[in-house]
Amino acid sequence: MWLILVSLFLLLVLGILQKIKHQKNIDSIPIIINVNGIRGKSTVTRLITGILKEADLWVIGKTTGASERILYWDSEEEEEMNPRRGGSLLTDQLKLAREAAQLEADALVCECKALDPDEQKLFQNQLLQGNIGVITNVYEDHLDVMGPTLDQVAEALASTIPYEGFLVVTEGPYVDYFKEIAYTRDTEVLVVDPDDISDDILN
Repeated sequence: MWLILVSLFLLLVLGILQKIKHQKNIDSIPIIINVNGIRGKSTVTRLITGILKEADLWVIGKTTGASERILYWDSEEEEEMNPRRGGSLLTDQLKLAREAAQLEADALVCECKALDPDEQKLFQNQLLQGNIGVITNVYEDHLDVMGPTLDQVAEALASTIPYEGFLVVTEGPYVDYFKEIAYTRDTEVLVVDPDDISDDILN
């Protein structure tokens, strides 16, 4: 019995120490961007990372999907996360925050890996703690996890809107809803019309 109690106590202490260390790593990164939405997240993550790189910021980007990749400001190549380096939602973000802090990165841009609404909240509020949120769009996809209705998909995405930060969204039927959530969190909203972005900017 005592062995079990001691083991639980040690695990609790280790968990607290890990959380403190992770928070220190997060606090050392001035700009943290959480890219969320249904489609186009990887592309937007790459574009934002590239823009910050051109602005001479030390930026690290991370895309998700079948092949997760890390982008560094000092390299033209994308590093593929191998199975040994990749891991769970928790371990991935702990490692990435630690690496960004060690490299003294100015910015960290992450595609939201979570789909489950509760995991999306965990990703934003505890792991990434982005001060800039991006919601690319709201479509009827992943309804088995985020739905079953489109309103519930929007609600899940809205859970990652930062507090006292910035939110970037595209024109769409849920802009007003996102603005309402952002207002309660003292977050400024920037609405972008894709038609206003020229090919010269993208190239």
